Amino acid sequence: MALVPESPPRPQHELFRERFVHSFLDWVMLAILVQRPTYGYELIQIIGDEYNVYVSPGSLYPILYDLERSGLIAGTWDHPDRKTRKVYTLTPGGDRALADGLETFARVIHSLRRDGETSPRRSDTTERSAGED
Repeated sequence: MALVPESPPRPQHELFRERFVHSFLDWVMLAILVQRPTYGYELIQIIGDEYNVYVSPGSLYPILYDLERSGLIAGTWDHPDRKTRKVYTLTPGGDRALADGLETFARVIHSLRRDGETSPRRSDTTERSAGED
């Protein structure tokens, strides 16, 4: 019986990016839908292309259904008589929610990038290190 060689471990930054995208998948999806109407499988492809992260249908579709139930997106069948695929669009409520979310992200990113400021923990460590020399 031939053993399949183990694939090398993925770099930590790739795992972190994947976790980040999955954590904010609803916001990522809204940001894509603000650009144009899109169907579910296409969202998976766009996320893969833009973020280099695979999102399974089992992760994506429950979020799509929640966004639709909450009125942030609207889904319509491209051929209502055959129900081949559902195309999703952002609603005005979804547009407002995305704008609010982006504003929140901007504040978080700003706080993470504060120039010239250090956290109390970092400054305590720096002072102790300087005094120990």
